[in-house]
Amino acid sequence: MAEFKVTAAAVVAKVEDARREVYFYRGAVLPPIVSEAEARRLVAVGLVAEITDGPSAPEPQTPPPGNASGDGKALDPSGDGGAPVEPQTPPAGDGAEVDIDGLTVAQLRDYAKAHEIALNGAISKDDLRAVIKAASQATQA
Repeated sequence: MAEFKVTAAAVVAKVEDARREVYFYRGAVLPPIVSEAEARRLVAVGLVAEITDGPSAPEPQTPPPGNASGDGKALDPSGDGGAPVEPQTPPAGDGAEVDIDGLTVAQLRDYAKAHEIALNGAISKDDLRAVIKAASQATQA
């Protein structure tokens, strides 16, 4: 199997047992529990890169708040050994059409942040979609 290195700040990857997802942080090399198909999916959305010049040591990293390990290894964010985690998808920054209705709450927040859309206290998925759609229509007008 090819090796893949995380290039985004953080990635949520499905692992082989398919009942959970795991976080990996920038510089981490994806372990064998992440299937090659999943790794290639993450490459396609720009979150990881295939290592082509041979294996290399992961870059040192500063753990995010609440992560005491700081070792660049995958962390199970739920702490219960495998509860599902909502996957994160990067917001489209290249002008690509994005299906707002198909995004999760976290993805909607990421999209709004990337497009500098003020959420004005919106919390629910429906409210977030409405604010984003209104902002998109305002910029097109």
